[in-house]
Amino acid sequence: MPLSFSQTASLTCPQCKTPFDADIWLIVDAGERRDLAARCHDGSIHVVTCLNNHSGMIAAPLLYHDRAKKQLFLAYPDGMSEQQLQQTGGQLIQQLRSQMLILPGYEYLDAPQAIPIELLPAAMDDKLDEVMAQSQAQAEQLRNDPTVAAALRILQAHRAISETIQEWMNLNAWNKSKQFLESHRELLSDTAELVLAAMLDLARARDDADMQTDVTVHLEISRTARILGIDAAYKKYLERSASNERTSEARAELDARLAELNLRSQADLERALPDHPELHELMARVMREENPIWRAIEKLLGTRSPQEVLQLARAYPLLLEDEGLKAIREFISNARSADDEGTANHLQARLETLEQFKSSGLLVDEMGQQELIEESLDNETRTALAEMRALGISNEQELESIFEQQPHLRTKLDSIKRSIALSRLYGNISEDTKSILQKIDLLTSYSELPHKIELYQTALERFAREENPLLWAMLNADLATALSESPVGDRAPVFKGW
Repeated sequence: MPLSFSQTASLTCPQCKTPFDADIWLIVDAGERRDLAARCHDGSIHVVTCLNNHSGMIAAPLLYHDRAKKQLFLAYPDGMSEQQLQQTGGQLIQQLRSQMLILPGYEYLDAPQAIPIELLPAAMDDKLDEVMAQSQAQAEQLRNDPTVAAALRILQAHRAISETIQEWMNLNAWNKSKQFLESHRELLSDTAELVLAAMLDLARARDDADMQTDVTVHLEISRTARILGIDAAYKKYLERSASNERTSEARAELDARLAELNLRSQADLERALPDHPELHELMARVMREENPIWRAIEKLLGTRSPQEVLQLARAYPLLLEDEGLKAIREFISNARSADDEGTANHLQARLETLEQFKSSGLLVDEMGQQELIEESLDNETRTALAEMRALGISNEQELESIFEQQPHLRTKLDSIKRSIALSRLYGNISEDTKSILQKIDLLTSYSELPHKIELYQTALERFAREENPLLWAMLNADLATALSESPVGDRAPVFKGW
């Protein structure tokens, strides 16, 4: 009887929603199955692949046995409780012993070593103590890292909001995440952004790629929600989720064909493909219809300039994410493998444009603002900007040096930015009112309060309440605050036009 043992599990791919069967290995005997031992060593033993070639890791325990080295490891996944480990481990050990002839010297079978599954390769190489010592040293080094220390202080000082953020990040559906953010507006505060930045510093220090991705996504959502609103922040995620939930015509046709051929696993599919080439086309149609990345890449192939690439990225922000960039690189690689150098070179140039924009640190929605700014520039300022670009400015210090040489350029750009920001926030505003609001924005000292009050009152005379309720309410609230703080005059709030 074989010692290695697996169970067939019926799974559903979270990406394409296709049901499929997969063998989950629970016991691996190294002497009997060297191929499975190799997968234990490279960490792929619990990787499964659906019929559409989407891969993922299954969280499952594993009993690893090497008779020659007298090794018996009970490797457990993250999140498995001690009670579950004892129960499952006992069953797996009993299963292994029932298939073996227990001889003298096999006492090691009575004392399996329980380890996290990610440490199994080190245990197989007899380097577990060494790796554990390295981990402890790294942990000590992290504790002494000033960046880590600062991040931990921030999390400790804001424990309540840190716990709320963690709860938000643990949600497994974008609609639930959006609802949570709507009911926890404190996550849109400066404090929340500070905590998220601290979490990102910790993830980077620990080289935790998954945590970095998770925090980065939620930091982007938070920042976008503060600028454009919660609906805009979640738009692409909810659209992608809805796309995944829809069953396309191609998907229904593919599922029916797989059922007709009784194909339930990746191995079944690979055996059937040579005799059923129509499955290739069906799977390609499903990818085009259901995967927004491939739709975006098809459109990217039609772009003719960097400007068109950036415009497309506004409609398909997924192109700027790691998943999108990876898909583009794979497309380029496949094109080169097929000797289609024209397509590969064209897409390589588009990829470089996307990578350059991503490295700039701008949000996708800030592209529109940048375009509006440049459209508003006079010839002198536009020429100066072109000269700045030609200098290849790469950091804030170099930019500050340019502004010191041409202070009028900083003033002009700041003025245009404020003008556009006011228009985005409050809608159409007359140039006269906009000019007053910009002047108010420049008055920051306590001694300037009387003048600020005059400007608030002047601005409120420029339009009626019904013309712009949001701006009207904001100005009246700011006027009331200024009057209560003013060192002269009537301190009582005065609401004009009430």
